[in-house]
This record gives sequence, C-alpha cells and structure tokens, in this order.
Amino acid sequence: MDFRDRTLVRLADPEQRDRLFDQRSLENLVAAGYETAAGVTGPYTADFAELRLGVRLDRPVTAEGGWSAPGGIRQEGRFTLTGLGGPTADALWRGSVTVRTGAGADRVDAVHGAPLGRAGGPELTVHYTPGAGTPRPVALPVLAALLVRESVRPADLLAESRALADALGALGAAAVPGTVPLAPRDRAQVGWLVPPAVFDDPDWPGGSTAAGPAEQRAARAAAAGRLLAAQGIALLVVPDAVAG
Repeated sequence: MDFRDRTLVRLADPEQRDRLFDQRSLENLVAAGYETAAGVTGPYTADFAELRLGVRLDRPVTAEGGWSAPGGIRQEGRFTLTGLGGPTADALWRGSVTVRTGAGADRVDAVHGAPLGRAGGPELTVHYTPGAGTPRPVALPVLAALLVRESVRPADLLAESRALADALGALGAAAVPGTVPLAPRDRAQVGWLVPPAVFDDPDWPGGSTAAGPAEQRAARAAAAGRLLAAQGIALLVVPDAVAG
C-alpha cells in the first residue's frame, strides 16, 4: 500500500487513529478553526465522535423558473435539487479537540531594590499576585474534511479544499454552538494529511535559517501550518513512524 492507503487504513482503525495526529497537528487544526488570541495551550486531545471514509459532499442546487399556457396565468416555481454530485473528502471528522484555556496572567505589584555589598550588585525583590484563572479544559467542536496526499501541488489542493469548505458550510452551521468561548474562524475546516518528506522541498518557506535537514523540514512545516491556518486549512503532518 502507498502512503494514502496506509493512512486511510489507520484512520479507519480507532486504535491507530490517535497516532496520526501529534500535538502540532492538533494545534494547527485549532488555529484553522478558531481565533486563538485568547490564550489556548496544550496538551491537545482529539475526540472522534464520528469518522467516515470516502464521503461525497452533495451541494444542493436551487432552480427557479416560470411557465404558463397560452393566454393562461403565469406559474412560478422554486426547487432544491440534491444528489447531483459534489466534492469528495477522503474522510469526514465530526468530534472535538480539547484544549486548555482561561489562565490569568500574574500581576507585578512592586519591585524593591537593595544593595548587596561591595562585591555584589543590587538585590531585587519582586512582589506579585498570581493570576486568578487556571487553565481549564475546553472541548472545541470539530467538523473537518480530510484530504490524504503523498505529494502536494498547492494550487490544485487549495482549489479542492475551497470546494470542500463551501460544501461543508451548511453542515458546519450547526456544528459549532454559540457557547464555545473562542470565536470560530469558519464553521468547518479542511485538513491536509501529508508525510514529513513533503517539506524536504526547499521551495517551502521557513527553512532558510535552520541548521540541518531535519530542522529545515520541521521549520518549513511550521511555517506552512501558520500560512494554511489563515485560510481555514489545517496542516496535519503524519509522523514518520506511522507513515512508514
């Protein structure tokens, strides 16, 4: 089996599924779906309430028209048509990612300085009040179409992802309740499951200052994750141990 087949088999297996999504991937998924400026941290935990493989997302088509018999009253109609075909996701994930959020920041109340003596410098005493909040677990709903690709042509995959995101729009409207403490970017996301070797390509940005090949690969993947999250796309790099 190739990378795509192996990954789909592991997605179908509840015992192996968790190992496909490391902490960086889950962080990318949260960033693609939610405004995270409020201070979201890990550890991240994925919940797969439902995961279906090979899902075609039909997009309803609305048709309007009018007709009349000669000399008769004009009739008008509006019809919603389904089953005409639509984009296909390798998998559809409904569930959640649990994050930690809500921690308060420590507040410095006063700083006092006193000399230590001839040989030493000044001694500083800092008085502070610990933040009132503590990190608490919050489950963020997830509705994501997953695409598994061994190689990436960004232009083609971005267009395919946009079609999937549009088709998921109606489903996503009910997927994210209003009680979630973070504002959603989009009601649904698209995730790219790719092997780390994709980021051996030097045309990906972010690797110019890294020391060695492994560091360059990781830096490119991190930079790509940030860029794609702004487009509502989660970069989910499948670890080598699972991919192979």
